[in-house]
Amino acid sequence: MIPTSLLYRVLQEQGIALDWHPLPDDILGMYRRSPRLRCPVIILNSRIQPDSPLYRVVLAHELGHHFTSRGDSVRVFAVGYNETNYREEWRANAWAANFLIPTVDLADAYHRGVLSSPELADYFHVTEELVTYKYRVLQSDAQERLLFQRLLNINSNNVGAKDGETRGCSCAQFDSEPLLSYF
Repeated sequence: MIPTSLLYRVLQEQGIALDWHPLPDDILGMYRRSPRLRCPVIILNSRIQPDSPLYRVVLAHELGHHFTSRGDSVRVFAVGYNETNYREEWRANAWAANFLIPTVDLADAYHRGVLSSPELADYFHVTEELVTYKYRVLQSDAQERLLFQRLLNINSNNVGAKDGETRGCSCAQFDSEPLLSYF
């Protein structure tokens, strides 16, 4: 799991201020960058429990706007936001998914037998929605998908085995999992 402290380090290194305010229930966070501001700012809804999976996802999503958006911007991450209609939201979600669920770590989780979306969400301390975004990234990004497939094949005979044990199985056993159904 990527520690939350790494998110804070990225904020510090990029000179981004972080603040919490009561926001409407459907707004979880926003990113603001403008020449009028001393530095970029991420504002999170103060109702989100610190270091919860949702907190980590929203913070990473807003950081995603910093790294993937151009020019002056105000970006809002709201409950039920339809990212497929907004390329900037897709890029921010993809950045968050790749940061909090690195492809190498995802393959390692599969090798350890962490297979379902709820298990992966717990393993990475993220929301199930972010696991779904990671699936979508692997579907849309040929380079990430190829890396994941290669990592799975490195030790495919031991997928799902507990530490110190081997188990013969094929990736076809996981066809019911949303991630592998994309391949």
